[in-house]
This record gives sequence, C-alpha cells and structure tokens, in this order.
Amino acid sequence: MMPESKILDMSGMKQPTERIICGDSIEKLKALPDESIDFCYIDPPAFTDRTFQTIWNDGEETRSFGDRWITENPDGSGKAFKDINKYKTWISDIVTQIYRVLKRSGGFCIHCDWWADFQIRIECEKIFNHDPLNVITWKRTDRIKGTSSCLSRNTDTIFIYAKSDAFSMRIPRVPLTDLQKERDYANIEPETGRRFSTNGLVKAGNEPKQLIINETTYIAPPGKRFSWNQETLDKKLQENPRILYWSRDGKYPRYKKYADEHKGVPITCLWTDIPEISTISPERIGYPTQKPIKLIARLIYMCSHKYDVILDACGGGGTTAEAAKRMNRQFIIVDVSPTACRLIANRLGMPASTIEGLPCTEDEISTMEPFEWQNWVNREIGAKNMGHDKNGIDGWLGDVPVQTKQMRSVERGLLDAFSTAVRRKGKKNGIFVGITFSSGFIKEIYRLANEEHVRILPITAKDIIEKRARTMIRKAGMSPKDVLYA
Repeated sequence: MMPESKILDMSGMKQPTERIICGDSIEKLKALPDESIDFCYIDPPAFTDRTFQTIWNDGEETRSFGDRWITENPDGSGKAFKDINKYKTWISDIVTQIYRVLKRSGGFCIHCDWWADFQIRIECEKIFNHDPLNVITWKRTDRIKGTSSCLSRNTDTIFIYAKSDAFSMRIPRVPLTDLQKERDYANIEPETGRRFSTNGLVKAGNEPKQLIINETTYIAPPGKRFSWNQETLDKKLQENPRILYWSRDGKYPRYKKYADEHKGVPITCLWTDIPEISTISPERIGYPTQKPIKLIARLIYMCSHKYDVILDACGGGGTTAEAAKRMNRQFIIVDVSPTACRLIANRLGMPASTIEGLPCTEDEISTMEPFEWQNWVNREIGAKNMGHDKNGIDGWLGDVPVQTKQMRSVERGLLDAFSTAVRRKGKKNGIFVGITFSSGFIKEIYRLANEEHVRILPITAKDIIEKRARTMIRKAGMSPKDVLYA
C-alpha cells in the first residue's frame, strides 16, 4: 500500500481529459453520460446566513458568495428567512445527478460544515440507499473560535458513499510520529543508532522445528515452531547480520523490527494531520472556503486510480482539478461562476478559450451576477478591479476611474454621480460601461465635455464583445500610457 508521502509524487503521465465547464452545476451534469465518472468530490455552498465577498489574491477579480437559500416569509411581513427545504432540494437534485453519472465502481465524497451536515446526510442516504461507508471528521485547526456560550467549531465532516459493492477504497498510511517511535521502538542499535523492537522467533505450530544459528542447533518446544525456516533465516542474516537480538536470559533469539522500515500507520476516520490553509500560505488563492490540496489528494488517492475521471460539480477555487492533474487523473470541473472558471484555468495553466460555456453574447453577459459583470468589464478593458462600489468607482485604468452598471439604457442620474466621483478624485477623464445608454445620458456627456471639461467615455457591452473597447479607449487618450491627468 502506497505511503501517503508518495501521493503527490506520481509520474508516467499521459494526456488526460481536462474539462472546465461554466454554468449551473445541475444543468451541466445532466449533459454528462450515465456511468462515466469514477469518483466525485464536492464541497457545496454552506447553508449560512452570511454573504461573503472577497478580492482574489491577484487583485484583479472579485468573487461573491451570497446566500441562495433565502425565502420570503409567507406571512406578508416582507422579511426573509433561511429555507432549509430549499437547500435540501438543491442538495438532492445535484446528488441525484452525481449518482447517475457515477460508474458502478464509483465513489462519492461530500464535504460539509456544521450548518447542515445532518440534512445533507439524510438526502444522500435517500439517493445512495445506504449509510456512508465512512464519516470523516477533519480537524481544521487548533485555534479556539468559540464564545462563552458555544464550543469552538473547528471540524468539518466528509461523508463517503459508494454506488455499489464494486467500489473499493485504499487506506493511506502516515509515517510514525516521534512519540510512536519512542514508545513502540524503544531499543537503539549501538552500531547504527537505528530504533527497533523485538519479536519472538517461536510461535504456535508444528513446522519448522529446528534452526541452526552460529553452528548451534535450536529445537522448538513441544507445540511450537519457528517463524522462519533455515533458508529464510540465512537470507535475512546475509542481508543484515544484526537482525537477531539476544536477550540476557533468553533461551531463544528474537528478531528486530526497525522503525525506519515501518510502512506507516493506517489512518482512521479522525484526520488531525492536515491543517487548514493559513492566511500567509503560498497555496492560498483568496477563495474563502479553499481546502488544502493535501486533503483533496488524500481523498482522490483513497477513492480512485490513475487515469480515472474525477468530477467536482462545485469547482470553486480549483483544488480538485490541481490535485487530479498532479496525480495523473482526468477531471471535469463545473462551476456557475465565470470568474471561478477563469481562475481555475489560470491555476492549471489552461487558456480561457478552453472553458466550456463562458458567457459571450450580450444576453448572456447581461444576466450574469453583478460582481461577474464587473469582473468581466474590468478584465476586458484592462482595468484594475475595486471590488464593491467604492465612492462611485468600480475600477481604475491607469489613472482613469471606471464605473460599470449592468443596465440597459443607463440614465443620466448615474452619470451625474460618476462625474462627481471623478472630480472628487481630481480627475478629468472617466470611463462608464453599461449594456446600453439612454439619449439623456449621451447628451449629458457632451455637456460635461464642453462646459465642465470632464470627459466621460461611454462603452457598451457590445463594444467589448466586438473588441472595439480598447481601441476606443486608446483613441480617447485614456489608455494608461496616454493619460494626461495625474
């Protein structure tokens, strides 16, 4: 059985299937063939009442994590609440599709935090029709995050399911700790300094009954036999003349087991040896729920083999894809976010043109999430993203402020607010991007230029799609190298 230290050091690569698919996970899974996947891992969105927003560590992309499980209260109060039934329905729908695409020999791991792990387990057991093969408890950290009325929640749960009895799981081994070596291998060989334990050569049985050691013949007691025959003993002595251990009062020699030859300890369902990614880790890419690659690699090793097809239907930061690629597996990664899909491709060194399903038409782009729209605009025109709207400015192209509004027929009032923000920053140039603009908006642009000497360049989504935007910026003298106003 392969020690876990070897898991990320596989060679003999062949060209794998590498697919990154952008779109709704459930709908995209419906397009995959039945029984085409060897192993699936997902880390679904948590059932929380929080909204995350972060700027990825390249400083260019914003990723939003809104709660999609909110339902308006039917009592007419206008208040909303977390709807566990909505969440359970989504879990059931996606796991149903995963079950369909898994091969009979396939395995499935679903990663949960404490918010809804019990509900997730119930939905999975309905579909797989059995209890999980294992319930793994992953201790993420030793840090205490609790309060005076609540114990620290520093563990996650991973459920492992099999589609049928044809699934087999390999159990990784981890090296002995120093404490285990001292406890279980208490003896030290003076000549080499190697730690060892001793085991008797005599055990229950009938044969072999006789051994010759150093020209002395030893006979096993009645009802006992030696562990090795003469040929095996001679071979082991030739390989290591110190293999036998003679105690002071021992009638028979014993043999040594060395700590450095131990194959490792099989892991259990409690995982405490893989910490979560620290804020300063070079592995961190900015995704708030990013999991360590060692954690995903362990699951892939346990549940799949070389050249198998790995599916992650909640692709997120792309850790599953990177681990699969390192381990010579094929992969299919699905995520609804164009930003996430682009960053996964970048993480793997794949061109964005290989991503399937990226929004590219005006209608598709106009229906993207607002943060996705803002990312798309700033990326396409070469501007630096500013995340949430900060003082009316969504990005900077050199020294030129950029505003983005995912609206058709953008009205003049929004231009008034943006031109004020431009002047507040001491600038006289600005770029405003919308789906389309109203006639009042365009008239005000001319007035600002003629009367107040503030130039606002309007760019439509169609200008970006048809690759005119950067030329327009350059001709307007607003590209970074042409900016005249500091």
